[in-house]
Amino acid sequence: MAARRGRGAAARRRKAARRRSAAAAIVATAVLLTALRPEVRPYLLAAALLAAAGAGGWWLWRKDRLTREQDRRWRQADRISAGRRTLAEVDAMTGTEFEELVAQLCRRDGCTEVRRVGGSHDNGADVVGRLPDGRSMVIQCKRYTPSSTIASREMRDT
Repeated sequence: MAARRGRGAAARRRKAARRRSAAAAIVATAVLLTALRPEVRPYLLAAALLAAAGAGGWWLWRKDRLTREQDRRWRQADRISAGRRTLAEVDAMTGTEFEELVAQLCRRDGCTEVRRVGGSHDNGADVVGRLPDGRSMVIQCKRYTPSSTIASREMRDT
């Protein structure tokens, strides 16, 4: 915790130093504008405006880069959290929720045209779609309670 405070304090000191140097540059420019001959003032003013525009552009570029990085990290964390479920959460799902989870996992893994069919008269198909290589896929979801075992014929016949 102490190291964290130290880094924040150092960042604040660096930021304050940058502000002081920017203020000094502005004061120096104002002094030069008033002290120099009138013929030089427009060129000095143009140089100061170009420097300000460059600094503003750099600040915008940096802000955009930091925002994009934060967004990338957030999206990555969101993708990871969306795909992770505990077994207790899966066990607590209804049949429809479980089929939706299976469909989401298929989409995450690159399948296209994935949709949950489910319901009566579906001929056993709960999720249909296309594999990443273009082949069709049909998934029949089976969700059993944690205490029950799955018979070998269920695995073999479905």
